[in-house]
Amino acid sequence: MHQLRAGVLVCLAFMMGCPNVKPAEGNASGPQHSTVALLGDRTAVVVDGDNEQVVFLDLDSAERVATKVGRNPAQVTKHGNHVAVSNRGDRTVTILHSDTHEVLRTITVGVEPIGLTFLDEFRLAVALSGEKAIVVVDVDSGALLKRVDLELPQPRALAVTRDGRIYVSHFLSHALSVISPSLDEVHLRDITLRTTTSPLHPSLLNSLTLSFGGDEIGIAHVSLNTDITPKQGNSGWPGYLGNGQEYMAATPTITQIDVAKDAVRSDATPRDDPANQAVEGSFTTKEESTSALLTINNTQLRESFTEPITAAYVDGDRGFAALARGTRQLNIWRRNADGTRDGLAHVFNVGHGADGLAASKDGRFLVVRNAGDLTLSIIPVPAVPAFNDLPLNEKLAASLGPQPVTTETLRYADSPLPVQVQDGRKLFMTAQRECTMGGVTCIMCHPDGRADGRVWPFIDGRRNTMNLSAATEEHKGLATTTAPLHWGGELANHYGLQRTINEFMGGTGLNGQQLDAVAAFIDTLPAPDSPTRASPLRTAPLDEVQQRGKDLFDDPAVGCRDCHMGEYFTDNLSHDVGVDDGQLRGVQTPVLIGLDASGPYLHDGSAATVEEVLERLVRTDRMGRGSHLSDKDLVALAAYLKTM
Repeated sequence: MHQLRAGVLVCLAFMMGCPNVKPAEGNASGPQHSTVALLGDRTAVVVDGDNEQVVFLDLDSAERVATKVGRNPAQVTKHGNHVAVSNRGDRTVTILHSDTHEVLRTITVGVEPIGLTFLDEFRLAVALSGEKAIVVVDVDSGALLKRVDLELPQPRALAVTRDGRIYVSHFLSHALSVISPSLDEVHLRDITLRTTTSPLHPSLLNSLTLSFGGDEIGIAHVSLNTDITPKQGNSGWPGYLGNGQEYMAATPTITQIDVAKDAVRSDATPRDDPANQAVEGSFTTKEESTSALLTINNTQLRESFTEPITAAYVDGDRGFAALARGTRQLNIWRRNADGTRDGLAHVFNVGHGADGLAASKDGRFLVVRNAGDLTLSIIPVPAVPAFNDLPLNEKLAASLGPQPVTTETLRYADSPLPVQVQDGRKLFMTAQRECTMGGVTCIMCHPDGRADGRVWPFIDGRRNTMNLSAATEEHKGLATTTAPLHWGGELANHYGLQRTINEFMGGTGLNGQQLDAVAAFIDTLPAPDSPTRASPLRTAPLDEVQQRGKDLFDDPAVGCRDCHMGEYFTDNLSHDVGVDDGQLRGVQTPVLIGLDASGPYLHDGSAATVEEVLERLVRTDRMGRGSHLSDKDLVALAAYLKTM
């Protein structure tokens, strides 16, 4: 029966052929900032982080013009003759002229700027991911006009509605901040989906897109299930892929927010629902919540929709195009589909590390940046008819799912990185079968190479995700230099990551050469910046309190350096610090680089702040010898640790 069904699928796919890729007539709307933008319809401006530049690329002639910007450029936006680029590693924004490609000015804005969008011809709003704030600057003078402090950390994406409200996503958090047009009021919009079994936590909220009609904001992201039951072995549904009765560890999600009225809609599709129908979830909201959420947790669909990262509205808002980085595909859904296969209208193959999306002004095509390949995919936008409007034979074909179409690509730059590092980057971001059975990629739990702020139920016990980003101007990263790995030191070296791939991610496994490549890439991941430092390059002198903390850290009487030694502040050994959860008696000395950005803390994530770690373990002499330290001493020690 299964063989017969497979044969029918193949025959129908052959009869269907490729989807009709004739461009649709309807308009489209892409995110207001991304890693790529379109100037007019035939020129793309692309962020090239490998070369610390932006590239102006003619889509017809493939001619390139590159302009140097700052360190670790992140996102680009445009308005009129202005192009703005956020430089995450420099705390700056670069303003360029769209025609001459010259740099007009560089504006210092704050720690780790990422998302940015023009409020009007003169004002630019910038999300400071390293601070809990956005700032508004004058584009011509570079003056800081306004700072808006936010309640939640890691502001990432911005979208401005037509009435002037600013929606702000928080990269790993459960809610959006909504800022009034006057910039004087901030409200939260909770988007957590609470199912009948466990809450699903929003994560990787990298992008916000306002629909062409202006009535809705769409977000393509994942929702995490940290209550999943892990299973050992590489058969059936291993690791974090679920047991058939629960949501996977990472569920592809489309969140739709009605910006005009408080309309709430919640649909969830269980992975093994034999009827493949949407079922309504119990969605608890706050009074001010205006979210509508759709989760896609279907066995067949997850293979082509792992790790959605950004989105666009297409064909006059009849379709919702979601870019899935993990599976390297762009899926076009019928708007307000229920997450079943007949809601999926078109599928296009893209490149490795696809993370950016822009829509042409006439809505006829989309451009995708493939960061792993340094290419752009050019995707014509087909018409997106409603499912009920399809003829019977096309309904049958649609219910089986469209066949992926390979798209045209253009190279926007050449990478100076070693080939091994480039290969490792692709594996780190991919959901190919060697790495995962679907649903979980390396970068999903280690976004930007950092920690996702979650505590996961490993087979060995509940474990806090570790930060992998530690490369600085002085030191390369930690994958090949701080073994053994994991909190319990159970992995002798980076080859031990095979266990994580097999047991938790469900992958068949990588060979030694591939594991070397992944480790080489991890070694390049830049350490997080921190607002506690005067300089992102760690070159500015410490202030008085931080210096007092360093003196205490170096003091043999306190003993911090007994274990936190060397360039990574670790002796690569396990120590008994009073932990006994039945499986873990000693814990590896953690790397301290990037500490301020890697909370919660300890192996089980039970300490919310650095101060709590010091109070619980240092002051009690379980970690070093700190029972003699005063409250002011602990404040100083925490201040120093946060500068690392």
